[in-house]
This record gives sequence, C-alpha cells and structure tokens, in this order.
Amino acid sequence: MTKRLHIEYKTALLYLILGALWILLSDRALLLFTQDAQFINELQTFKGWFFVFVTAIILFFYIRKYGRKIRSINEQLESGKKRYKALYSNAPLAYQSLDREGRIIDVNPTWCKVLGYTKEEATGTNFKDLLHDDFKEHFDANFEIFKNKGSISDVRFRIKKKNGNYILAAFEGFIGQHNNDQNIRTYCTFKDITEENEIKQQLIERESRYRAMFHENISVMLIVDLAGNILEANKAAQSFYGYSINEFLKLHFDELTNENQLFNELSQNLLQSKQSSFEQIHQLKSGTLRNALVYSSQINYKNQKVFYFIIHDITPRKQAESQLVLAKEKAEESSRLIRAFLNNISHEIRTPMNSILGFSQMLIRPGKDNDKKARYTRHIREGCNVLLEKVTDTIDISRVQTSNLKPVADNVNLKNLIEETVQQYLKSAKISNTIDTAFEHEEDNRLIYTDRYKLERIIKHLIDNALKYAPNSTVKITSRYKKDHFEIEISDNGPGIDYHMQEKIFEPFVKDLPDSTKVSEGTGIGLSIVKAFTEIIQGKLHLQSSPGSGTTFTLILPAKVDTN
Repeated sequence: MTKRLHIEYKTALLYLILGALWILLSDRALLLFTQDAQFINELQTFKGWFFVFVTAIILFFYIRKYGRKIRSINEQLESGKKRYKALYSNAPLAYQSLDREGRIIDVNPTWCKVLGYTKEEATGTNFKDLLHDDFKEHFDANFEIFKNKGSISDVRFRIKKKNGNYILAAFEGFIGQHNNDQNIRTYCTFKDITEENEIKQQLIERESRYRAMFHENISVMLIVDLAGNILEANKAAQSFYGYSINEFLKLHFDELTNENQLFNELSQNLLQSKQSSFEQIHQLKSGTLRNALVYSSQINYKNQKVFYFIIHDITPRKQAESQLVLAKEKAEESSRLIRAFLNNISHEIRTPMNSILGFSQMLIRPGKDNDKKARYTRHIREGCNVLLEKVTDTIDISRVQTSNLKPVADNVNLKNLIEETVQQYLKSAKISNTIDTAFEHEEDNRLIYTDRYKLERIIKHLIDNALKYAPNSTVKITSRYKKDHFEIEISDNGPGIDYHMQEKIFEPFVKDLPDSTKVSEGTGIGLSIVKAFTEIIQGKLHLQSSPGSGTTFTLILPAKVDTN
C-alpha cells in the first residue's frame, strides 16, 4: 500500500511541475516571437492541446514503467502464494504454528495425517495437552528457552495421536516476531522418528548383546584386519594370552604364532573361503607354547571387512592324544611281552615238570639201587624248587601290580642272609660260575631292620641275572657299611647290557635279548620284582653296565636297627 501511494504522489507532483513549467515558459516563449495579443490568445488553445499531448506521452511512458514493476511484483506474489500453498499442503513434514501461550494456531494436512486430528480439532488446543506426561515438564522448560533463543533443532517430544498411540517426533523451528514484541508465533516442522528410534534402539541393543557376547564369552575371540593387525580382543583372550587390551591393539597376529609372514599366507586362503578352521601353535606372553584350534570367518566390522577368530586351547587334547598313542604303543608292547612271558613261563614250567615226571617214573621202576634212587630224588627236589621259584615269581609280580604291598620289617643279619642265599646256588650241580663274597663291615654293623623276604628275593634275582647272562664267569658279591646305609654290590664280567635297554629291563616281561619273543631261560620279571621290592623297603638300586664290560647292580639300604 505504501509503495502504491508513493507512486501516485510522485505522478501528481510530476504533472504539477510540468504544468507549472509549461505555463511559465510557454507564455514567455510566445512573447519573444510576437507582441500581438490577439494572435497569442488564438494560440492558447493550441498550446493547451500541445501540453496535454506532451504530458500524456510522458505520463504514459512513466506510468508504463512502474506498471510493469507492479505487475511483476504481483506475479511473484501470486507465484509465492502458490508455492507456499503447495509446500504447506503437500509438505512431507508435519507443520504447526503456536502462539506465545503454546496454543496451536495452524497445522498443515501432513500434521493432521500423522496425528489423526482435523485442523478444526487442533486449532486452539494447547500443544502441551497432546504430549505424554513424561514430556510436559520438558516442554514447559524448553518452550521458554525457544522463545528467548529464537530457534530450536532436534528437540524431541512424545506426542499422543487421536487413536491413543504415541509417536516420537523431532522438531525444527524458529520464532516469527512482529513489531509488537508480544505478538509472536512459532513456525515448526517435525518428523515422526518412532520407527527410526526403534531401529536405533534395536541397533544399540544388538551392539550391547554383541559386546556382551564377544567380551564376556569364555571362548578366546579376536578381530583382525586384513593386514593382520588385532582390532579387538575379548576378556578370555586377555586372560589366555596374558596381554592387556592396549597391548593387544599394538600386536600383529604373527606375534601370537611366533612365525613371520604366516598371516600373509593364511589370509590368502581365508579370503577364498568364508569360514575355515585350522590348527596352530600359539605363544603366550610368558613364552609358553600352546596348541590352538582356530575357527575363522569374515565379517563386516566398522564398515570394513575383517577376520573373526575363535580360538580353543587344545593342548590338553593333544597331550591326551599323545598319551593315548603312547598308551596304545605300551599296551601293544605289553601284549607282545605278555605273549613272550607266556611262552617263556610255559617253557620254564614245562622243563621242571618234565624232570619231575620223568624221574618220578624212573624212581618207581623196580630194580633201582639206592644211589640211583637218591639221584632221582635229588633231581625231583631240584625240579620242585625251580617250579616253586617260578610260581613264587608269578605271585610276587602279580601282588606288586595289583596291591599296595607293605614291608614286614625285622632285624636281619645281612651277612648270614647273603651267605645262606649263596649256599643254595653252590649246592646246585648246574652252576658253572664261581661266586665270591666279601663283607666290608664289622660284626657290630651286620644287622639291618628291613623286610627279610623281600631283601632275600632281591639278592636272589640279582644273582640269577648274573649267573644267567654270564655263565662260566665269576660273580662277585660285596656287602659294605657306610655311616648310615648298607651297600650290596653284585657284579659279573658278562657281556653287559646295551644302553638303550638299561631302563627297559626293569619293566615286566622285558629281557635284554634281540627278540623278546624268543624262548630262553628266565621269565623276564625278575628285575621288575627287584625294582618294586627295592622301593617298598625304601632302598635304591643303581646299574652300571656297558656292552662287553660286565654288569654291576648296587643296592643301597638305610641302616636301621630295631632297638626294641
């Protein structure tokens, strides 16, 4: 309106100026040409028409110039109104306008569509009444800030729809203020972010579950980029390897395997298959090596492709497998040795049994003189003694392997025990060896508090071993006392024992022969009984031997005497 009145004033003023100038100047101009009053009077009519014609042309062009401007402005206003109406009516965002008190002044169709109210129902309603109770106090506090600040961004409210459901809306807006400071209104749009918020909440919960699943899992887990750098390590990994999370983030995967360039070769295979599993040797921070079974898969982690490793410590399983292999080998060896033992024991029993049966039949034949009968009887007795020894050995080894034997201790005269044992061998006509004994202790130091039966069996088996493997040689038995223990040394000058057999000969059914299945004298359990009985009576046994240099067994016993 101001612009239109301003133009009219300018037009009238222009016309006034032109008219005044024409009247003053035209009359003076005529007086310069003529002084005839009648001629000047006749020209007044033409002068008036000429003024009207000229001013009409000037005003035409002047008014046309401003008319074009006015039409352009009107067209722009009309176009703006159409765009505003289109934006207002078809805007994808809900629009609302509030007065200073928070009452709704205007809403667009999208607002009505989102919340379900009509424009008539919404107009005049206090916006606060549409909010969830939890957000009303929030609105009161922030509406004052909004009016003072003049704009808002991403302010969120939970709004009640007409059907009673609630949506979560994010608001953007500004304050429109007129000349009167009290006459203000808000211009705001909002977006329904209920679904977006739920999705975000689900992502947060999923991330939380992932974090819990990853970090609290009892399995060792690592996230490694394609270059082999460790990006994540859960608590189980930190506990297993001994590194802190900060130390892990500085490590390369190769540093866990202690092999350079291993990951480069590994990654090529991992990239070709989405999932795979393999075994590796991993090194802990302490330097300990562990067998690891690694499960690998490819995942997206923070917008990049990475490897996800689940690592299981299979060291106990590997150890168990090794023990099973050893146990299997030992069982097979034991089975083989038992077969050899059965072959040998059958031979060892059959020989004295044949002797007993043969000489028994010869003894009952008539016509035998007393000398023959005495010789047959001696052979029968020797066969029975041999058979008794074999049975005793079998019972001893069975008791050693199946029960916890305890020593039955008493004071034993060591010199007498050795001499009595040696005499049993010297009485046998089968002995081709010489047995020498030596006692390097005084009479006061001849008693020992130990299990007589077990000590006697130890000495007997050591003598048997020397006689069996060193025939036609000298077996030397030396007993000596040294401060707090006795030493019984039994040596021969036989072929000796190979180094690789010196540990095995104490195992049941093992003999120092190239082929243990070969039937030979002895059952292969004598030295096993020696070792077991030595441990029961708290003694120690040392072996010194080499091929071609004979064998020496040294039995060390604590010097104990029962003073009672």
